[in-house]
Amino acid sequence: MLYPLETETRIIHSLDGIWRFRFDPRSGRESEGLENKFYQYPLRDTISMPVPSAWNDMFEDQKDREFCGWVWYEKEFTLPVGNYSEKERTNTPNFDFFNYAGLQRHVLICRVPRKRIEDIIVISDYRKDTGMAEYGIALTGERELTVEVLDEEGRAVVSGKGSEGTLEWEGVILWQPRKAYLYTLQVTLREGIVVIDEVPTVGLMVGFGAKLFSGGGGNRPKTWEAMKTAEHHREVIGNMISRDKNHPCVVMWSVGNEPESWTEGAAEYFGPLLDQARESDPQGRPATCVLMQNRSSGRRNCLTNRLSSPNTVPIR
Repeated sequence: MLYPLETETRIIHSLDGIWRFRFDPRSGRESEGLENKFYQYPLRDTISMPVPSAWNDMFEDQKDREFCGWVWYEKEFTLPVGNYSEKERTNTPNFDFFNYAGLQRHVLICRVPRKRIEDIIVISDYRKDTGMAEYGIALTGERELTVEVLDEEGRAVVSGKGSEGTLEWEGVILWQPRKAYLYTLQVTLREGIVVIDEVPTVGLMVGFGAKLFSGGGGNRPKTWEAMKTAEHHREVIGNMISRDKNHPCVVMWSVGNEPESWTEGAAEYFGPLLDQARESDPQGRPATCVLMQNRSSGRRNCLTNRLSSPNTVPIR
């Protein structure tokens, strides 16, 4: 996944603004809208909703503000290539101290060439005064690739060809606090003398033992499996690292903020997420989780051992 940047070959359209919005007629995990295929027809009985925003903040009525279930977004827009209609729906909880939900980030649509650069991985290093950039590039088909390292003035300091390799250049200027210096790895896809594509790289709270579906008694199920929370959490972490792996300002990855890490199932839930973050990053940056200790429970934090890896950092 490439971070959405506009170039001469890639056009980014922002879909931020006012969308049509409505609650699903049915609360909870079931959706009347899915059964009746709301996505096939224009939404009815909608209100205006700004994007990005948490829709909870748009309501004063407690029933609407604390609605838990499916919601529907719809927006029509025009692209230079013609008309296109898009609907967005979500039921993925975004747990915080209040259960804020909605399209809370910018919505972008990216128009890219058919023959294009799919992904770029960059691992930078240096030896004395020599800079090094190891790269790997995924393409749709085989094409001629030119790879350049540009300095802050946009001048090429070294170039190469091919979908993988290592570029080295002398006189590297290192990044320092209050004296930041950034290089850009620019990848150009050509067919003959025509540039086909060009991309610069830029370097819950869920109670794990909650009686949600046990009728208040009996065996307490793993709620994160029933709600598919872990599945969504893995997807979010994977997308985040895939998108931001080359960003120079990322120094570590966080998999959570003050979860109930002292409760039964916490280590089973968060352990694989920490492993995923460590294994997914080609640069091997640390993985972390913000922990909160419940002193009244008298129980030890279950994630302490999982945060003892050399490239894992606990934050309290």
